[in-house]
Amino acid sequence: GLQDAVDVRFIAYQPCSCNPKPHHTNNTTTMAPKTTKGGKPKSKSKKNKGGSKPESELREEKERLELIEKLALLEAEKNRDVALTEELERQTSHLKDDWEILKKEKREKERILLEKQHRLQKIKDEHTLKLSEIKRQIKELLFANQDELSE
Repeated sequence: GLQDAVDVRFIAYQPCSCNPKPHHTNNTTTMAPKTTKGGKPKSKSKKNKGGSKPESELREEKERLELIEKLALLEAEKNRDVALTEELERQTSHLKDDWEILKKEKREKERILLEKQHRLQKIKDEHTLKLSEIKRQIKELLFANQDELSE
């Protein structure tokens, strides 16, 4: 982007190539009006003096320079847009990759959690069965003890 702006300035300040001796430049910036010795501004004459170009050619040259400058700015903007688009695509791809990795990790953790829940349920069921067996044995022993006491 910055290089394009430098190129525009370089183009805009090139001396006019219509005459070996530069009598004016392609400078598009405004300058303070020239004044006479009395401080009054000099009037611009529309007459074609000596080796200078006609006013229409100067206008066309100015328009051409403005178009070149506008072209350079548009190209710089296009380059920025292309760079931003590429960066967006890169980041989107990176996010998609991260998303896929996180989804796989989540599925794996869910699978592990289900396995643990199944093991826990199996242990609870085994303990419930063991507890009921122990209760049954205790009842049998109590009945046997009562039978012995009653005899």
